Amino acid sequence: MSKKLKVFIIVSVCVLLLAGLFTASFLSINTDKIEYRGFTDISEFNKVDSYAVEEIDPSMDSQLNNMKYSDNYCKTIIYNNNTYKIFAYVFESEQNAADYCDLKVIANTNYNYKYSGNIFFHNTLRVYSGKCAYIIEGNNHSDFAEFYKFLSSEFTVIFK
Repeated sequence: MSKKLKVFIIVSVCVLLLAGLFTASFLSINTDKIEYRGFTDISEFNKVDSYAVEEIDPSMDSQLNNMKYSDNYCKTIIYNNNTYKIFAYVFESEQNAADYCDLKVIANTNYNYKYSGNIFFHNTLRVYSGKCAYIIEGNNHSDFAEFYKFLSSEFTVIFK
């Protein structure tokens, strides 16, 4: 086999592997195993206080858009060496909570959440329940799911 052919084969295999990895990183994530939950009291986030490394000023939350809230929990968390940002608020109305999460107020309380991201990189979860809403940003899907299960295990609102 000629040297040029060997180089061509090696380069082709590498390009195909990279293309496959790139494509896989943007595929939809199977989120069936995540049990989405909402909170009724901001103190439900205190479970992760010992993992907090920084308070986040709510004015730095671009999603907030000057909406009024009565309580908040905005912190950077490091859990199992992964960094997560939590933005949680109790708003004046359910409409504000839904708007904050870029969701619509719907009568079916089984769909008050939106999960986006990919298996390798950044993931975001948006959840609202009544006047309460939160957004969590974090790492790859499996680490994110593990953190979310820990965080939300005692949340009082369970979506069916």
